[in-house]
Amino acid sequence: MKNTLCVNNYVIPDEAIEMEFKCLMRSCPKNLSAGDLENVTAKFKQKAGDLAVNRYLLLEEARSRGIEVSDAEINALLAQAKGKNTETRVRISDACKVEKLISSIVTSVPKPAREEIVKHLKEAANIDADSGGENTELMRKLVDKTGVLLHRLRQNLALNDFIAELRKKATIIGQDNQQCGQDSTQTPQSASPAP
Repeated sequence: MKNTLCVNNYVIPDEAIEMEFKCLMRSCPKNLSAGDLENVTAKFKQKAGDLAVNRYLLLEEARSRGIEVSDAEINALLAQAKGKNTETRVRISDACKVEKLISSIVTSVPKPAREEIVKHLKEAANIDADSGGENTELMRKLVDKTGVLLHRLRQNLALNDFIAELRKKATIIGQDNQQCGQDSTQTPQSASPAP
């Protein structure tokens, strides 16, 4: 996939972009026409680069906040991993740091109040969740599920806003610009590849 994509003077390794691309392609329907597959593939290649940049920025932020991962956490995940070498250990550690950062961002998002959920159901689906009637149990479940979905939506929006702020502060050099300062074969502790 040969890309030159730099973030804050760090060259994102092709393997990181390829990993993101493969994850995206797994979600692609299998029955696409050749033309549609070509369009999706082109979009996913661009998206894979964006995701690799986001992952690296989150890792960089986690490190700057001093987020640590214990040996016990790494060992538990390493026991499940296919590879058990030092590189796998570093990737697991980096992934855990990013997950802890994401968790700290999304756990601060408040859950929607029942009134907000009821208002959303009325506006979005023309459903009066406050009316009584024979399906009150069904309505309670609908309100609960809608509350969960609204909360997840807010969490995703909070994470997207956080990443957008990180991207604003970062120096990101795209594929055609060869002014990246660091060679991707170097992997200093402060700038290891995104998991």
